[in-house]
Parts: sequence; structure tokens; C-alpha cells
Amino acid sequence: MRRVAFSLFLLLSGCAGHKNLKFSEPPPATLPGVVRLISRYMVASACATTEGVFTAGHVVNPWAGDYQALGHLEPLAWTAGGYEGIAMPVFDDPVRDIARLELVPEPPLVTASRATQEPVEGDDVWWVEYDYGTPQQMLASRIHRAHFVRRVAAHLVLDEAPVEGASGGCLFNRAGEVIGIVVWSVDTKDFKRAGVAVALVP
Repeated sequence: MRRVAFSLFLLLSGCAGHKNLKFSEPPPATLPGVVRLISRYMVASACATTEGVFTAGHVVNPWAGDYQALGHLEPLAWTAGGYEGIAMPVFDDPVRDIARLELVPEPPLVTASRATQEPVEGDDVWWVEYDYGTPQQMLASRIHRAHFVRRVAAHLVLDEAPVEGASGGCLFNRAGEVIGIVVWSVDTKDFKRAGVAVALVP
């Protein structure tokens, strides 16, 4: 998970003490489209949607600094649902920190549907995260719940920061639809940690 702190997110002051939380819902029954990525530099995640496979840009372009593409995208190994292969980057957008992948061979995965509306302030959101350590730990997943705080330009701000390795994974709403791609953690003005996802909703 990439940590960033820049002026755009000074608006985040106090988000960890968010007061408009709704009653917490149980996680959706299924969270489809979750893919695990492994490269020479990191373990990360990807999100297989009905409109393509997405991940965080810094996963496939790890040497890009200050959101500048280097023109050299790293292929990664992928595994999901008992299938595995190579994930080939198709493009990356260093400004939004998002990339698109082609999974080779193409797996018969259950893909996630993209939501058509962004969440409402205080809504529960979910992502899948993993532990570092042994290969078994890196592939053993758990569901983490947080809350949507606000939208800032093309990004969705969350009241909790995902762990490293969750970069590039799906951010789900309560219906199990994808609303964004998990990309960063940020430091807020009150020294709390917040999460950020690239929005995949209008």
C-alpha cells in the first residue's frame, strides 16, 4: 500500500473520527473478482470486473516517482480460484495510480460488476487483504470493512487504511459491486491514517 501525503488531502482532517456512520452491515455474501498478484518487488492485488482487470498503477510501474510514467511496465504472476498465470499490463495512468491488466491464460473467473453509483457518506465498504510471510499466509484472505468518508476528485476517501498488499484490489459496496480500486494510505492533519481508492463509479 503506497503512503502519500499531499495538499489535496488536507481536506481529510478528522476523517478518522467520522461521526456519520450508519449501522454496520455484514459483508456481501460473495466478493467476486479478487486476484492475487506477485512480482519481484511486492505482493499486491487486482480486481477482475466485467469491464476488465484493474490494479494500482504503482504495482505494475514500481519505479515511477511523483506520478510520472517510466514507459516500462512490469509483468506479474497472478493466482485466483485455483488458477494462475502471468498478468500483462495493458496501460497505466500514473495521475490516478491505476492500471489495466490482461491475465494470461484468461481464467474462467467470476468477475465483479461495477457499481453505477458512488456510496453515500458513512456507508460500509469492503476489501480483501492478506498477510505477508509464508506463501500460505500470502494467499489466505480476509475481508476488511471500513466506511466511505467523501469523494475528492477521482478518489474515494475511507476512514481506515488498507494494509500493504491490498493495493490494486477491489473496493466493494454493500451489494458486492466494485466502486473503486484500493491504492493508497494517507496521513491526515490529525495524524490519523486514511485509505484512498480510485473511483470506478461516475
